[in-house]
Amino acid sequence: MIQPRVAICQPNFIMGGRLSLVLGIVRTLNAMGIEPDILALGYSFNPEQIRQKYGHKLRMNFRTVKGLVPWPKLPQDLQIIAFNRMLAKYAAEYDLLINSSNSQFGLPSNTRVMSYIHFPREYRVREGTSSVYGGNPRSIKAWLFKLTGTWLKQIYRRSKVNPDHAIVCNSQFSKECFLAVFPEYRKEIPVIYPPVQMDDYKADENPQRKGVISLGRFAASKMQMEQIKAAENLPEINFHIVGFVTDKAYFERCRSYVASHHLKNVHLHPNLDYGEMVRLLNSSKYFLHTLVNEPFGITAVEAIAAGCIPIVHNSGGQKETVPFAELRFDSLQEIPRILLQLEQKEASGLHDVMIELQAYGRKNFDGAVFEERFSSFLISILGQ
Repeated sequence: MIQPRVAICQPNFIMGGRLSLVLGIVRTLNAMGIEPDILALGYSFNPEQIRQKYGHKLRMNFRTVKGLVPWPKLPQDLQIIAFNRMLAKYAAEYDLLINSSNSQFGLPSNTRVMSYIHFPREYRVREGTSSVYGGNPRSIKAWLFKLTGTWLKQIYRRSKVNPDHAIVCNSQFSKECFLAVFPEYRKEIPVIYPPVQMDDYKADENPQRKGVISLGRFAASKMQMEQIKAAENLPEINFHIVGFVTDKAYFERCRSYVASHHLKNVHLHPNLDYGEMVRLLNSSKYFLHTLVNEPFGITAVEAIAAGCIPIVHNSGGQKETVPFAELRFDSLQEIPRILLQLEQKEASGLHDVMIELQAYGRKNFDGAVFEERFSSFLISILGQ
């Protein structure tokens, strides 16, 4: 039997949560006997780094989309628009394109397309939150951001979703935002949460657990600086801030703040390898995530799998990943109070909360659950 030809498409790939999701899709396709191509304008890693950092033995082919677009210089939205347009010349080679770019604008219509929506780009642009640039204001990229901001809103207002394309969302929150900008879409939209290999994190009942950990690439949007300032008000509690460095200038600002304010309880861990990250998770008592309206929040699930009590913002997909309201905050000023209240709880009470969180995580977010739900959805699309 000839297996379908499938490509997973995204303008560029960096280490992080979305890559974990794509690797989960690859694993599911491999189990179906399909070896997909990964189509992108560029990558911040090579295939061997994937194997080293994620430990996955997956079958996939990395393929670079060729064109005259100087994509690293472009704002993200222009990268997406250019990339989606460029896919047209590759579409005929595949039976299914799995779009991971978040946008429907310019996708080819002459082949099957399934979009996995992390968060709809059209919604983000219309709300005016996608064209913020925090780098050198005199750079070419900053100039492009300023020039294209208004134009992008006009472009994305004309964006339409192809009624024949399939849509799946990473959370109920993302689904609601997708339907807010595409109310005319009539097909069923399943919510299939990104996968977390729960058993990989080796949660234990280590009585020596202490301190707070956060996970996320170092970028202003991930709010590590706000985490550092929260730690400044809790000098008796150690904070471990872990993440890939994709914005060197931002990481240096964080490091400089820690040094200049003599914060002995804040420890930055850039580009930590997977094993060391798991070790830190297993020795930490709490997990902190400060992003508002996080579309899903895969790091919170990873932390729960490792036995950490999560403290997250009361918004977005985090309300789905952390079902206990007492572990969610509405303002950053609440974080010290929540941490101190948790520190005063009996160890048995915290343990019971963790047992419930992990059971909830295994039921909804485990890799096996993802593979079952996603493969069923793929079969319905491919007609296998």
